Amino acid sequence: MFVDNVGILVDEHGQPVGGSLIFRGFPDSVGELSSYLVLVRDGKMELYNKRSGNCTQTVTFGGEGIGRCLIANEDDGNGKLLAVATPTKVIFYWKVSSEEQIKDLLRKKNFKEAISLVEELESQGEMSDEMLSFVHAQVGVLLLFDLNFEEAVDHFLQSKTMQPSEVFPFIMRDPNRWSLLVPRNRYWGLHPPPAPLEDVVDDGLMAIQRAIFLRKAGIDTAVDDDFILNPPTRSNLLESAIKNLIRYLEVSREKELASSVQEGVDTLLMYLYRALNDVHDMERLASSENSCIVIADVNPVLAIEVLTSTKRVNQLSPDEVIAAIDSKKVEILQRYLQWLIEDQESTDAQFHTLYALSLAKSAIETFAVEGNSGDGRVLEEKLSDFSSKSIFQTPIRERLQIFLMSSDLYDPDEVLDLIEGSELWLEKAILYRKLGQETLVLQILALKLEDSETAEQYCAEIGRPDAYMQLLDMYLDPQNGKEPMFKAAVRLLHNHGESLDPLQVLETLSPDMPLQLASDTILRMLKARLHHHLQGQIVHNLSRAIDVDARLARMEERSRHVQINDESLCDSCHARLGTKLFAMYPDDTVVCYKCFRRQGESMSVKGRDFKRDVLYKQGWLVTR
Repeated sequence: MFVDNVGILVDEHGQPVGGSLIFRGFPDSVGELSSYLVLVRDGKMELYNKRSGNCTQTVTFGGEGIGRCLIANEDDGNGKLLAVATPTKVIFYWKVSSEEQIKDLLRKKNFKEAISLVEELESQGEMSDEMLSFVHAQVGVLLLFDLNFEEAVDHFLQSKTMQPSEVFPFIMRDPNRWSLLVPRNRYWGLHPPPAPLEDVVDDGLMAIQRAIFLRKAGIDTAVDDDFILNPPTRSNLLESAIKNLIRYLEVSREKELASSVQEGVDTLLMYLYRALNDVHDMERLASSENSCIVIADVNPVLAIEVLTSTKRVNQLSPDEVIAAIDSKKVEILQRYLQWLIEDQESTDAQFHTLYALSLAKSAIETFAVEGNSGDGRVLEEKLSDFSSKSIFQTPIRERLQIFLMSSDLYDPDEVLDLIEGSELWLEKAILYRKLGQETLVLQILALKLEDSETAEQYCAEIGRPDAYMQLLDMYLDPQNGKEPMFKAAVRLLHNHGESLDPLQVLETLSPDMPLQLASDTILRMLKARLHHHLQGQIVHNLSRAIDVDARLARMEERSRHVQINDESLCDSCHARLGTKLFAMYPDDTVVCYKCFRRQGESMSVKGRDFKRDVLYKQGWLVTR
């Protein structure tokens, strides 16, 4: 028989120590276990705290309709063992440690019961305030992975021991500036390691889809029923996650934090504002006292987007931007200059020269890494590490070479002074070519780089036969103790022998050149020269024939006659010609002199422009 307490029980100090117990429905049986009142009904066992009357835990041991159950406990009611008898079996329960009880509740996602249990243990002095904060933080993380972001942050805010840096991995991927500040604490191992919000949401949505499929197959899952009945969208979940993390960071930044943690809180808060395009809060945070790190230190790509944004009403001054960029942020400077030159089509020689010098310095540093590394694996690791951190997709030397060839606005002398002592030979060749130093260009291409094809191509661009002779001299007499390059010389004679004077070639050939190579090369050169001469004669005679045919056609056109009588009309104004002056066009149309002066000598009455649309007439050689 249950009797409601009339009034409130108090201790000797007058403090309340008990209250009414209100059950939902009628229990089958009631017992005691330590400081809890235990009742069973409908296949469930419920534990109520004797002092507060709160239900702290529910245990299911059978389904509804299992029948009447009885509880038996030790005589004094303070023991650790409890027996529950059902119509088919007897189950023994004993009180485990508080920590294990909490863990079990959290595994079953009974978060409210876990918190209620901890709060009661804390009020009874059986659990510390730090442990309560620990459980709040643990519940918050579990709720966050369950996509209940608002409840998760509510628990974060109730935890006095949770550090703001614990949410950093949910905002920015590792490694980042604040990775070492994040405590490597997985609590009780009940949740996955922290991950960016995008990954958390994607994994959560996949879990919801699996739960929907399992529910259709009759299998129960631990996913929230609201999510299964009304699956959320990815965008809504991300927005909710960002807004609630903003709420947590805004509260956290008001606490006393270490300077490095404060930097992370303020900077990532700005990052989240930007994700929501919340300009008002961004400006509010920026205008207040803050510890934000320049965006350039956290995300160089984002920094470039900010610097080159076209959404500004008043664009930034390039000179001010360049002066403001940290000298250590070389790639950001290069990307900004590239944007000025390529996208904004800037013709300022100062920017072109600055860009070329910056690329050249980076190329020298990269070449030094390649040249000083004796271990191939070490070199590969360094270069892969360099490329992975770069905001560019193209290697530095390739960008430098393309720019040096494409731009005519930088100062080649200034760039050449910078790389003069380096091994950037191809870049030097490009600069010497800009300066018109043909001999130096050929020496680099032929002797330093040993690139015969490019050297011959450069001779073709020069367009003078003496360029090929100069290249042949270099191959046969490299100087500086280098052996003659006979194969390259033979290749040159084979490809361009018809452009060379045989006597000069014979005088140039080295006495050390193998006779077989020399004889075959000279014979081939002479045959090619004769063939070239005959081809020239054919072209010359054909040109003369075309000229004669054109002269003849012109003479025939000038000697044409036309007969005009009283009935003849102007093809333009249709007036009778009679004895008037008239003109005839190549397409045989006849007009009066007045219409001829109005239309001009190149435009026919039929609208044909003889300067653009030439009229061809049959000749003995020239055909349509």
